[in-house]
Amino acid sequence: MNVYADYLTKLKYKRSLKLITRDSPANQIAFNAQSFVNFASNDYLGLTAHPLLRTWAHEYALAYGNGSASSRLITGNLTIHQALEDMLAQYLKKPAALVMGSGYSTNASIIEALLMPMAGEVGVFIDKHCHASIYQGIRSGIALKRFFHNDVTHLEKLLMACSKKHKFIIVESIYSMDGDIADLEKICQLAQAHNAFLYVDDAHSFGVLGENGAGLAAAYADKIDVIMGTFSKGAGCYGAFIGCNAVIKEYLVNTCKALIYSTSPSPPMIGAMAGALSLLPTLNDARAHLRKLCLQLKKIFIKLQIPPATHYIIPWIISDNQKLVQATDFMHQHHIFALPIRSPTVSPKTSRLRFCLNAAMHSEQINYLGEVIEAMKYKFL
Repeated sequence: MNVYADYLTKLKYKRSLKLITRDSPANQIAFNAQSFVNFASNDYLGLTAHPLLRTWAHEYALAYGNGSASSRLITGNLTIHQALEDMLAQYLKKPAALVMGSGYSTNASIIEALLMPMAGEVGVFIDKHCHASIYQGIRSGIALKRFFHNDVTHLEKLLMACSKKHKFIIVESIYSMDGDIADLEKICQLAQAHNAFLYVDDAHSFGVLGENGAGLAAAYADKIDVIMGTFSKGAGCYGAFIGCNAVIKEYLVNTCKALIYSTSPSPPMIGAMAGALSLLPTLNDARAHLRKLCLQLKKIFIKLQIPPATHYIIPWIISDNQKLVQATDFMHQHHIFALPIRSPTVSPKTSRLRFCLNAAMHSEQINYLGEVIEAMKYKFL
């Protein structure tokens, strides 16, 4: 069918799959037979190749097999799934937890299910910078209001103007493109004042921020109805989860399509998740090292008169797409793996290079990145 080829010709920017060979340690990556310092990964603590996670995955495979063979409502609900959820609930300070597959499918399916009994009577309030998976869960017919990014004053105005029976707030704790943090304390206060359901996507915070790496949302666990997170970033493996109360968990077991109709996470992956969960509370030194690297790069950006970020996700806005492509090529020529982020992932005026730091990096690599940015900035930016 030519319809797909015709569609491709109309795309302003085409994506392509890259064949990556990961080197060791986690701060390196190989692409096109060349080695790069990896500033593109979400592996914030450098755990993807950690021996403990590999060992637990191997042991779970030996004990329980390679796959779980069905959905959790048929024969795929193994004792290891429940044991992991019990550990996770305690870590998140929530009464219950539910482990699922990818973060995208978890957000989309959980939000869809939670909104289903409120349809026609709910106002949904969502930060404009929330992830595409969150928007995917909001079906047609839902009264959706987007508030200005990280603007709790605007959120409050929208809540006050809402006449719907139910109110539902969705935010992220740390935003994946800008690396900035939501004011969860004020958002929790607003949710309580307006009797609103509060859903917090903690994916980019879990493992890295908060007490013992439990994420930013865990500090407000008694005020947040659902905490969503993933093991695929700070925890170095795969899989997503929510923390909630027992009633919400039972409701989702009966209504959430991604849980009902998907094969449950495999034993090796449950093993890697459990290994990560046992490891994360012990990694305060790694988190402290990552904070030092973030501060180091922040100082470099300030020196170069580039707006700095606060945490381990650092965007450099280059809105001219030709210059953005030149900047990406220049980075690759100097063996730095950083990729351009363009529309529709971000608005056309905020195209960027996005740098992600991880705890496996060292100070010299951050200084080298600064030297390359400085050379590029004065060469053609």
